[in-house]
Amino acid sequence: MKTKTADLPVRSWVTRELNKRPVTGFIGLLANEFKLSRPVASRIVKELVNDKRIILSGSPRKPVYRIGPTKTFFHQWPREEVDEEVKWTLDFAPYLDLPPNIRQIVHHGFTEMVNNAHDHSAGDTVSVLVETDDRELTMMVIDDGIGIFEKIRSELNLPDKRLAMLELAKGKLTTDRANHSGEGIFFTSRMFDRFVIHANGLDYSHDIQRPDDFLIETGLRSPSETTGTVVFMRIALDSKRTPREIFHQYTLDTDELNFNKTVVPVRLARLDDGLVSRSQAKRLVARFDGFRKVILDFEGVDEIGQAFADEVFRVFQQSHPDVWLVPYAASEEIMKMIRRVQTAR
Repeated sequence: MKTKTADLPVRSWVTRELNKRPVTGFIGLLANEFKLSRPVASRIVKELVNDKRIILSGSPRKPVYRIGPTKTFFHQWPREEVDEEVKWTLDFAPYLDLPPNIRQIVHHGFTEMVNNAHDHSAGDTVSVLVETDDRELTMMVIDDGIGIFEKIRSELNLPDKRLAMLELAKGKLTTDRANHSGEGIFFTSRMFDRFVIHANGLDYSHDIQRPDDFLIETGLRSPSETTGTVVFMRIALDSKRTPREIFHQYTLDTDELNFNKTVVPVRLARLDDGLVSRSQAKRLVARFDGFRKVILDFEGVDEIGQAFADEVFRVFQQSHPDVWLVPYAASEEIMKMIRRVQTAR
């Protein structure tokens, strides 16, 4: 292998080797493993020391190399060979020293996202990168398949892949109901401090510091730039969050963890102009009948049209009386429109 920098395979190998024990003569081991000249290996080790991936002690004549606070774990597998639980148990879990609640969250995110890549990406490979330091853990699950937003657009026959954001935000979204509940991305995105899906020139992001999900168009358009999906997850190691706590936030049942409550950012139903048409409203309320309570978050929406409001708050509500629609962060103008169509019943 030819390398002149501490790339992912090098950093991952260094973490695994130094996790075992402190090592002397480490520059020679690295040079031998990656077929490097000694000067190149020495430069890489110096880079890793500066990045706090290696702690150097001992004397100049007999240096001792120990694992630093920043650790890297990277694996890539053929997609068809991926069993997410086996890969977690053998390749990652033994090397991650985490608080119990963080371990549960990382385990959940790893298995859900790797399983999604295996079952849905139609790509050739699946890669996982985990990096930790003394403050936080980041994890990336990467595939080279069709891209999640194009997959959703195609399967649901949506007119624009940006509307895949809306479907993800609702939750219970799956293109394979027989084998998936559709809850994996929804709950994983809320367990981590930051969760980003990049695919098909779009970024879907959920941040614990923000009250809503948001969409960014990255502008990437060429096939080489839009192939595959990258899922990024980050969590502080001192977070007290637990999976059970997140599940409880989206249930109306105190004794059972039924996913029957959701929060939907209404602005994701908008592609360009305002929210005025019945077709936009029908896209918004699609699959709402799978929930008992839907909180409609109007953050970022200044006004809605009469036809849009009527379709959501009169037509849909009359045909689905068991679904409780709750407007949230709605302006007075929006609330006036909602009350207007409701009184027309």
